[in-house]
Amino acid sequence: MRYIILLILSITLHAHSLKVFTSSDEENLYVKAYYSSSSPCRNCDVSITTFSNQTIHKKTDNKGKLTIPLSLKPVKILVDGALGHQKSVDIKHNFTSEDKYPFWLKMVFAFLCMGAFFTLFWFMKRR
Repeated sequence: MRYIILLILSITLHAHSLKVFTSSDEENLYVKAYYSSSSPCRNCDVSITTFSNQTIHKKTDNKGKLTIPLSLKPVKILVDGALGHQKSVDIKHNFTSEDKYPFWLKMVFAFLCMGAFFTLFWFMKRR
């Protein structure tokens, strides 16, 4: 009976976890780190692994924010909030090449594919 009560009580407890969100623009990557209680991760250690496999160490500000220039080519960000709170974020960004096809060509190809798709259904319905 004790174990059932402990199980029920443990289900209702809220975990104190570290949340990390990233956003970017043309020049910078913005990192925001905070705990589940919405308190910012102040002066937390941040390890940035770059495209060339170098590690750079920085700290968040008092609001739990950090700005990283994209010229560093970050690939992985690890935020250490102390006391075992760590969060790792993989950055999905293509640093090796630019987009090969212009936007208008992609749109033409999309409309051609849709036309082929509906034409196929039209032929199937005719039978």
